[in-house]
Amino acid sequence: MPNTSVQASAEGVSKTMTVQTTESLNAEDLVYECVHLSQLVFMAIEDLELNEEMKALSAGIYVIRRKLLDAVRLMDVAKNRAQ
Repeated sequence: MPNTSVQASAEGVSKTMTVQTTESLNAEDLVYECVHLSQLVFMAIEDLELNEEMKALSAGIYVIRRKLLDAVRLMDVAKNRAQ
């Protein structure tokens, strides 16, 4: 059976809204992936007995993680306003 659009399922649904939601969810997924990766790097650095430069790097990774989490929060606020 060929793929065809079903008019009834599209009534009242904005195609633009669907695209924005998908892009928003994709962006949110990417940010969460970066949050988890930064946490992984932070934990790896913290577990090692390293010099001050590496501890500074660890602190920088922690700041990046916090900013990514702030971005997720702002995306949630924007998504809720759009609904």
